[in-house]
Amino acid sequence: MLSMACPCDWFSEHREETLIGVLWAVFIAALLFSGIRDVSHAVLKVFAEGNSAGKSTLLLGCLPALLTVRRLWAKRIVKLGRIRQKNVMWVFLAILAAGWALGLVIWGVQSAALGLDANGAAAHVTNCGSATCWEVSYLQHNHYPKVAVYQIAQLGIPIDSGVDNAQPLYEILPNASLWASAVLLIIALTVIALILLVCWQKEFWKASLMSFAGIVALFSIVDGGIFSIVGVIAVALVTAAVLIDRKAGPWTLTLLPFGLALFVAFLPNLFLGSWFFQKLWLAPVLLITGSIGFFVFKRRPLKAAFCLLALYSLFLISGQVHHNYWGDLLVPGQTYGLLGYGVTEVPSAPELTLTGVGKAGWYFTAQATVSKPVYIRELEQTVGRQAGYMHLELDYSPFIAREVKICPIDQKPVNLRLISIPSASISQEGGCTVYRGAAAVSGPHLALEAGSLALSQGIDAIVISSA
Repeated sequence: MLSMACPCDWFSEHREETLIGVLWAVFIAALLFSGIRDVSHAVLKVFAEGNSAGKSTLLLGCLPALLTVRRLWAKRIVKLGRIRQKNVMWVFLAILAAGWALGLVIWGVQSAALGLDANGAAAHVTNCGSATCWEVSYLQHNHYPKVAVYQIAQLGIPIDSGVDNAQPLYEILPNASLWASAVLLIIALTVIALILLVCWQKEFWKASLMSFAGIVALFSIVDGGIFSIVGVIAVALVTAAVLIDRKAGPWTLTLLPFGLALFVAFLPNLFLGSWFFQKLWLAPVLLITGSIGFFVFKRRPLKAAFCLLALYSLFLISGQVHHNYWGDLLVPGQTYGLLGYGVTEVPSAPELTLTGVGKAGWYFTAQATVSKPVYIRELEQTVGRQAGYMHLELDYSPFIAREVKICPIDQKPVNLRLISIPSASISQEGGCTVYRGAAAVSGPHLALEAGSLALSQGIDAIVISSA
């Protein structure tokens, strides 16, 4: 067993208060200033995934909130409970496992009802007040548990201006209220267990690690699931925090978080029937491994090796942060598949040439070339922004769609020409219009395109795409 020394011995009571104050200041600044919010989103997206700056800002506020609770009420909370810390830890892990399992159950039940395989995606594009809102869910990024967010929004609590509150999935998921209530129960139990664990940590850096790990894990339950990038990172973070709390040996501390993350990252391939690997989890998990190794190993060669690993992971993370802020870099001589949603018009710039432009409601796709290097973020500044959520990106998913079903909820006839499958074969199956052919985009994006095009013609439909 290893008694792990604190990596930040200079933490004193006064400095703890200062650091918590700094975290609160950054959170408030992110709420008030869009520039700071964009930078914090670029950093936290490395760990939390997703394009919503609101989610990153919420994560940014949860960390100082938990640490403040520990600072103010830790002694009272510990005195109130007779439950041993070890037992609470096991309860916390069981709740997380139940949350991830619940997300998979919801995905499995809905996928079976829709006749969707593991390579498929289901989407619903609909009107949310004055804005168009959408949700797409698939195995590698499961959005169904987000119906809990809409359940909260129905209580009158404004969440993400109604644009990213999972209303589209809530409307098409059978027994959505029951599923949402189950997810909310998991959230409540996780928060209670996490507060107890954080309050029991005597050292500030351990409390901070436990807080961040628990918050990221909670976010992964609601938005993404265990097989998403944020889910894999959450597995590594929670494992590391638990092992440090249990005073595990150095090799266990360094290898087990990485090993479990690797296992979870590759596990979906058993269901997909094809090779799929999301590498963006790798840099944060390498940072965890390198940082722990640097502090727990005493021999200088090992300490130096893990230090280099941590520095290399920081280099990779800096590249991810740059990409999260600026987006992909388009360079001359290359042709890119550009797509966007939440837009009123396609991007335009002197250096940008678009061909094969197709627009479906608030969604568009095109082939893009540039005369000089330009970042996606720069192009976003030229786009007419619809009320709410807007995003441009390149489509380079390995799961190119082969089929999409448009199933009208209102039983209206479907007579659409899809942008990404212009020469598709069309058939009618079980009340759905089925388009088959090699698409120019991935399954989730094709589902969004079809759903947006249907909505633009007054058709409210569930859209199912398959690779």
